[in-house]
Amino acid sequence: MERFFVLIVISFGMYFIANMLPESFAVTGAGSVLSFGFMILAAYLLAGVLARIKLPRITGYILAGMLFGPSLLGFLSPEVLSELKLVDDLALTFIAFAAGGELRMAMLKRRFRSIVLTLVCLVVVVLVGVTTSILLLRSVFPFTIGLPFVQALGVAAICGAIAVARSPSSAIAIISETKARGPFTEMVLGVTVAADVLTIFIFAIILSFSQLAVSGQAIDLTFLLGMGGEVVASLVSGVILGYLISLLLARTGSELTVFILGLAFLVTKFSQGLASFLDSEFGVHFHLEPMLLCMTAGFVVQNMTRRGDLFLRVIDRSSLPIYVIFFAISGASLKIEALETMWPWALLLVGLRAVFVYSATYLGGRLSSDPKEFQKASGLGFLTQAGVSLGLAKLVAERFPDFGPELATLLVATIAINQVIGPVGFKYALSMVAETKEARLAKRLKQT
Repeated sequence: MERFFVLIVISFGMYFIANMLPESFAVTGAGSVLSFGFMILAAYLLAGVLARIKLPRITGYILAGMLFGPSLLGFLSPEVLSELKLVDDLALTFIAFAAGGELRMAMLKRRFRSIVLTLVCLVVVVLVGVTTSILLLRSVFPFTIGLPFVQALGVAAICGAIAVARSPSSAIAIISETKARGPFTEMVLGVTVAADVLTIFIFAIILSFSQLAVSGQAIDLTFLLGMGGEVVASLVSGVILGYLISLLLARTGSELTVFILGLAFLVTKFSQGLASFLDSEFGVHFHLEPMLLCMTAGFVVQNMTRRGDLFLRVIDRSSLPIYVIFFAISGASLKIEALETMWPWALLLVGLRAVFVYSATYLGGRLSSDPKEFQKASGLGFLTQAGVSLGLAKLVAERFPDFGPELATLLVATIAINQVIGPVGFKYALSMVAETKEARLAKRLKQT
């Protein structure tokens, strides 16, 4: 109750300041810092309030961003959000270090069959299921009405590919918050990280097919080759960075947190600078993928050096402010107005995706002989979408100027809903299989 009271007080204070000060102050300099500081504080307080009713803290961070962002109360302007892009990228690369560090080789070997079968079922069932459903309902969805079958297939396949995407950042945040540990947690994390990388390739292929079907253009093989080169370069760079981190961890002393944050900043700026340099000087569109690079680096430190545990301890000590910043900005960036125009179709698409995700994970669990409680709970672990999904939706709007913006609006509305309900579902699933710290303690007490 105390946190809720403080949240109300500072919200009224911020509302008063936002309305009393000139607009120029609100979007530049001190105004940006003030708005950002308020949102972070509000996100932390709201998360604490929601934690009292067993909701995930990241749900509070996201909701605070949505509430105080440009789409609703407007305490954060679009200009301020634009200025915070570097902070958002920095937080994402830091979380990617954590995702890679959590992937232990022993765990992957132990859960290999379950991870592979669940991943295959998710990709096939969700992609085919969502694509087929939109084709059958193409007279309902506004962007497929009147399209010939082949063109409608291309559009439906785009939706199916984006439906496959997950959110490693949300999964890592929930696992960190609940201190979850066990085979179910390992399986969900392994599938989530692998699915995010695989989705990029699937989407690239389907995007090329859709361009051929809709506009008659040739399949863009250079686009596919370029993406493959970027992925390989990111993986190789991640391996090198991982070994470099291991060497430097032994010599950094007590400032390990600053060291990891500094590396995340350098990776972000270097990737952006390299892409800008190659584009301006040579006309080459090539950029390293910071998230994949940092995931690989974290994986190398954990599995190919002796400093994996130290690396994760440093990450864990720094995680709270990073998660607050990243998910609050993510919530503020969601375009709530997309729900105003697309909510009936967005809810339909969310429902279809949830049905196919549950069916796929249940099938994967049966094929890999997972415990029955895993089979029942696993569908709730793969609902969240963010990062990659939003980037792919933006690409759809750019590549298809006729119907792309409308389709992207629907996809963003769908992702916004999944971003809110997904963390709640995953936390509940971890409790169902008794792998949260709280559930493990309760189970231990019951046995004694």
